[in-house]
Amino acid sequence: PKYNYPIEIITRIAEMYNLRILNVCLPHYDEMPGITNLRCSPEEFIYLIHNANLVCTNSYHGCVFSMIYNKLFYVFDRNYSIGGYSEKSRFYTLFKDTQLTAIPLSAKTIDDLPYDNIDYEHINKIIETRKERSINYLNESLC
Repeated sequence: PKYNYPIEIITRIAEMYNLRILNVCLPHYDEMPGITNLRCSPEEFIYLIHNANLVCTNSYHGCVFSMIYNKLFYVFDRNYSIGGYSEKSRFYTLFKDTQLTAIPLSAKTIDDLPYDNIDYEHINKIIETRKERSINYLNESLC
């Protein structure tokens, strides 16, 4: 079957860091050994990211919460779109001015990963600037 995640590299990352793989999205990979499949509420999703050692995702919200909680995370390209609309532009906008990037599904080895740490001092400044800009926009729009 064709998966939406590069299972091989995620398994290698888990082995390298001695981590368990928790899958919280569909489809569930019941036939894949070593993967725990969970269905979770939004609160549980945020809890899992907050308490994760490392996050592998193709989810915009997985990226946002990983950044908020300053987690090492890897975002993998999606090989599907929703209603014919590709969501890749959301990631480009989110990652603008950072070293973060989406990783192609063809990635097979640890050497294919574009970074092994994230400069959160820099990213937190970007987040704070964007947050201030958003609050100012809302205040001006509501007054």
